[in-house]
Amino acid sequence: MLGRKEIVGFKVGKTLADSRDLREIEIWVAGVLVTQRDGIAHIPSLSGIAFSESEKVRDFARFNHYFHGKDEKEIHKFILGTRISDFDFKDSDEIFAEHQVFDWGPNTDYVMCFLVPYREKLFITISLDDEKESEIQSVEIDEDSLRELLFNFSIALSRS
Repeated sequence: MLGRKEIVGFKVGKTLADSRDLREIEIWVAGVLVTQRDGIAHIPSLSGIAFSESEKVRDFARFNHYFHGKDEKEIHKFILGTRISDFDFKDSDEIFAEHQVFDWGPNTDYVMCFLVPYREKLFITISLDDEKESEIQSVEIDEDSLRELLFNFSIALSRS
């Protein structure tokens, strides 16, 4: 296991017998197994996506003016709200793209994860996309540690 399940963790499992490019994986965010529906990954694709995300430069202060008076879970809801068509405003597309993480195709299609600043700290938040009243989970995370973890996950995948 790379990382920790209660923050962010990755497990690269066995190769599927009929394809060297497919492997079992587990991705954990804030104690939630986000690959419980689809734990089979196309390794070349996922490795590249994880590496790209490890290299992404984010400007978390850029949209702080929208987050005043909100805690990390309320910020998560606000960012999700930018996807609603009648909630269109100048920065809506950029806010979502700046904060979203783990948008990794079929393995994570039904979860919404964001990196959100709150009280001079960074949190990773998660909700299940298919549940109307999904409880939002959040946990403090260090951005540099997350980058390193994503990089190491991409390396582990490419070596498998």
